[in-house]
Amino acid sequence: MELDFNKIIRLKKIRIEKSELSEEENALASPILRDKSLIRDIYKIFVELLNSRSLPPSISDNCADVVFLYQNYGDFSGDIEYLYTEIVNRLKFKGLIN
Repeated sequence: MELDFNKIIRLKKIRIEKSELSEEENALASPILRDKSLIRDIYKIFVELLNSRSLPPSISDNCADVVFLYQNYGDFSGDIEYLYTEIVNRLKFKGLIN
């Protein structure tokens, strides 16, 4: 049985890459807002914005569809970016977030 140092080196690199990817995944998966009490305010702003621009409802429990629509339809992604920006700006204006 031969000892193959290349395999050991490769295993070490793979473990490092897995660790780095796990750290990145945790950073990407962490919520932007942690204060759940803001949900009511966010929803009110969301409804106001939908009504003011006659946008179709864009709340979905199917993340795969939302990601697909966002990536493939410019109008949809534009609406989402508008809604997100406006909600954040209004929360900042009200002093609810920094």
